[in-house]
Amino acid sequence: MWVIALGTNDVTKYAATEFAALIAQLLKALPADGAGVVWVNTYLRDAAGQASAFNGALTAIVGERPFTIVADWAEEAPTDGLLIDDGIHFTDAGNAAFASLVVAAVDQLR
Repeated sequence: MWVIALGTNDVTKYAATEFAALIAQLLKALPADGAGVVWVNTYLRDAAGQASAFNGALTAIVGERPFTIVADWAEEAPTDGLLIDDGIHFTDAGNAAFASLVVAAVDQLR
């Protein structure tokens, strides 16, 4: 099982047109032996358009790979109390919510 939580720091460093190729490149580097992959999508309050573009590319690419799912942090992150004032980093409640999200996604692939 692979759990990937990458992208938040990258969504403003690349053009949205590059996201699919970057995601595919990383997934191609993983063994194709049926091991599950959970990729947590991104939430970036102050770059919502770029984060949404990344998440769209992620969902499309993940849909092409068996035993691979997206854990939807972008849906959960805006919940009051999960992030500190910068809109990126977790509070204690955010840490617990993120961990629960990952565990639930891993359980889906078992």
